[in-house]
Amino acid sequence: MALLTTTTTARFATITASAAVKQTMARKYSINSLQKPLRRQQQQNIRKSNNINMMQTKRRFISSSALTIEKTTDEGRFTSKPPKEKLQFGITLSDHMLTVEWNKEKGGWGDPKIAPTQNLSISPAASSLHYGLQCFEGMKAYRSLSNDNDDNDLLLFRPDLNMARLQNSMSRLSMPGSDFDSDELIKCIQELVRVDERWVPDGEGYSLYVRPTVVATHPFLGLAAPESLLLYVITSPVGPYYKTGFNPIRLTADTKYIRAWPGGTGDCKVGGKCGSHMVISCVVLLLQLSSIQIIKYIAIVIFSHHR
Repeated sequence: MALLTTTTTARFATITASAAVKQTMARKYSINSLQKPLRRQQQQNIRKSNNINMMQTKRRFISSSALTIEKTTDEGRFTSKPPKEKLQFGITLSDHMLTVEWNKEKGGWGDPKIAPTQNLSISPAASSLHYGLQCFEGMKAYRSLSNDNDDNDLLLFRPDLNMARLQNSMSRLSMPGSDFDSDELIKCIQELVRVDERWVPDGEGYSLYVRPTVVATHPFLGLAAPESLLLYVITSPVGPYYKTGFNPIRLTADTKYIRAWPGGTGDCKVGGKCGSHMVISCVVLLLQLSSIQIIKYIAIVIFSHHR
């Protein structure tokens, strides 16, 4: 089985970091040559500082070569998954997840790990829980439908653009470590898809949804840039997003409840942007219900509240 990208169709893009990102990285981590002679003690201090910077640089970037893999021995999750025709978006999780930690005291990004999917353990004071310091991406891996490729070929859809937006979202939230090497993280995600390749459903309209997420784990109730992060990637086999399948859908455009505004986070995928828009879903639901259905709905809400 091969995990591929292709440049022959408009549907799938090549996995490459943008030239601007690469140039920024090169400028930031190059050690400039000294322009004038320094005293011996000054030269020793510079060499010591450069050695520290080089150590931090090695830790700062996510490195796919340091990736470790722990495979699950429990077949229960896979054997109990529903058939692809009954998949509901975002409910069924695959066997494994990818995690990478960023820690200020340890000099930046740690080693990436693939391990069985499990719950997270973070402090109740973690700033992601109090100030919305979390962001995410939505990607997909597909089985190839082309006759030019082997049936087992897997394709990622424009992951380089997802990485660029993730970095932008992290920067918008003042998260450290947003200058990670996107190519290296993509390689780790590729390996995660390889490990869980049996979870990728075949057929047009079906895919393995890939959700990279970054949350601040810094246990601090003050409002400040976090000193520790957790980047994790989970996957989920999915079919059509809506319950109506691949049929046309009805949309409601609302001007009162908005989630993008000048100077806001409309160009980022942050949790607060999506969470603040949930109210319109309830409003639309009530508008679509008949009078009898509304009464039943209110009764259910009241009963649930007082139960």
